[in-house]
Amino acid sequence: MIMFILICNTGDPLIFTLGFLTKVPNRYECLSDETGEWHDCKPKEICEKNLEPDHFRPDTTDPEYIDNWVSPDKMNLLCEPKSKVGLFGSIYFAGLCVAILILPPLADKIGRRWPVFIGNLALIICMIGLLLTNNIYEAYVFFFFDGISFAGKVIVCMTYIIEFTPFAQQEYGPMLLNGALGPFTILCTFWY
Repeated sequence: MIMFILICNTGDPLIFTLGFLTKVPNRYECLSDETGEWHDCKPKEICEKNLEPDHFRPDTTDPEYIDNWVSPDKMNLLCEPKSKVGLFGSIYFAGLCVAILILPPLADKIGRRWPVFIGNLALIICMIGLLLTNNIYEAYVFFFFDGISFAGKVIVCMTYIIEFTPFAQQEYGPMLLNGALGPFTILCTFWY
């Protein structure tokens, strides 16, 4: 039961950790073409000069540094407009809205098993895709799937868990489901 709850609650921490995934490092070093030496520079300078990824690097000795999607070897979000980075949350919400209109009513008609399965399948596709991709547009698609997974794994799954729980313990199912969210968010933070 606990494993089922943890599996059904692993997608939303991706949204909660989006601030960590898109955090711009505080300090950068740029390579000078004239001297061939590295010097301190600002993200604005990197973007204005349109520097190649091999001509700048984040200062990894900074205690606040996180190796995340901003890195040139990941999605290279440093010089992307803020609207493109903010689109991650909007696309997640669009997927959530689409799925909320379809999966809960479908669960009432055909049963809860398949909508929960669809939600978890969407989550698996999303997580594997986000681990493998370095393309921002592919990441948008996976965030849409993460939004779709919400309706199946949280809304329908919560009802499904309550239906299988004896009446005297029904308060513990939602408590465990929601309680699993915190530890997974912490694990995502440590991953990066």
